[in-house]
Amino acid sequence: MDFFTHIVFSYLLNIGLDSPNFIFGIGVGILPDMDLLWSPLGKKYYWAKHRALTHSVGFIILLALVCSLIASTFWPLNFWELLPFALLTGMAHIAVDLITTSGIPILLPFSSREFKFEVDKAVNPYIMAFSFSTIIFLNYLGRISYPYSTYLVYATIITLGFVVYYIIKVIIKFWLVRKYSTPELRFDVLPTSGLFVWYLVNKVVKKDRYSIKYARFNLLRSSSIDFKTFSYEIDEDLKPPVNEREKVKSYTYNLKEVQNYFKKFKYPIAEVIPTSSSDRKWVVFWYPLELIMLNRTSALRVDLSENGTYSARRTFFLKCNENNI
Repeated sequence: MDFFTHIVFSYLLNIGLDSPNFIFGIGVGILPDMDLLWSPLGKKYYWAKHRALTHSVGFIILLALVCSLIASTFWPLNFWELLPFALLTGMAHIAVDLITTSGIPILLPFSSREFKFEVDKAVNPYIMAFSFSTIIFLNYLGRISYPYSTYLVYATIITLGFVVYYIIKVIIKFWLVRKYSTPELRFDVLPTSGLFVWYLVNKVVKKDRYSIKYARFNLLRSSSIDFKTFSYEIDEDLKPPVNEREKVKSYTYNLKEVQNYFKKFKYPIAEVIPTSSSDRKWVVFWYPLELIMLNRTSALRVDLSENGTYSARRTFFLKCNENNI
């Protein structure tokens, strides 16, 4: 989840605390995202990636112990009074991240297996805007000295709003799985930023072929589903020249940069664009279906020549053009 939503969840969990300890609870609740400071090292070390070691249960326990010990030396509450709130907000941080489409290795350092429930986007602009507005609103109530009982009513309504929203998303997700999956063709259901817009996805990996069948489905508008297919031939030993679209997909997917990019995602798709440039023949955008948001997504751009030379770099807010896949 985004920074503001983590603050709101920590805020609401600690709503009954006095001001100094209230700040303590919020601080611990957002500290797991301090891994953004060293996330560039994640290209070399897995533990340093965003949502890696600092989002494990073991780290949260250690973080709660250390923060409670330090805070108890200069705050009114003792270690044992602070520890439950530190554990609560720290565990809430990884619990909220677990419902998104980005996996979390909660068992590190014992296992690097990543868990995720894919109920919402890792960053949902609508939820982020609501969370930011909530912070401003609750802070405003505090500044004008509203009665605490009224303040608590508003906080309870906001909390229930989040709970109901995610319950509805879970219900929709499982309803779509039951409705459209068959014993022969099982679909995963991926969220978008909207409540009623989802992706139905089926992935098949065979010895010589990788394919994804998927559709963007709006529960409020669509009576039928228009499925699209992305596929490429699996050939790890493909050699240049790379002069056909199918070869471009296979060749670029096996590049180390692309492989590293997709370690956290299950549904890679490529947009292949021919070019007449003298130093490159193709421009390829590899992106995870999980990250599409507002018709754009984070992606890895590969500039490829026919002789196999290439350059790869991260890019953002790529508008997907499914005619090129």
